[in-house]
Amino acid sequence: MRTSRWLLLGLAALALVLPLGGCGCGSCEAVVIDDFWGNVFVDNLTDTTTVEYVVFFQVAVVGGKWTGDLLIDDVPPRGTQFVGTFSEDLYDAYAELEFGDFVEWFDVFVGQGEDVFFEVF
Repeated sequence: MRTSRWLLLGLAALALVLPLGGCGCGSCEAVVIDDFWGNVFVDNLTDTTTVEYVVFFQVAVVGGKWTGDLLIDDVPPRGTQFVGTFSEDLYDAYAELEFGDFVEWFDVFVGQGEDVFFEVF
């Protein structure tokens, strides 16, 4: 009985000191967990060209595996969505738009403690 009480107290203390993950919301600002991570956003600027939603977005470390779709919901024109925190590195990215258009980015640097916006026109 005494051991289980100490185990529960230890787990509760551990939960208090562990860092919390990113917020995962669609409109977060400044969600850096620590200085070794950068925030990545999709910024839909199609309201100045063909007006369409961004329906798919994925990233990969250059030469690495793709993440799969990171969008919580489609990004409307003039909308911005937080998609995650990533370690400092070079990334490739890919977005699909609702009318079948797509956008690719190559060798985009995500720095420590920086906000990086992948802009869709």
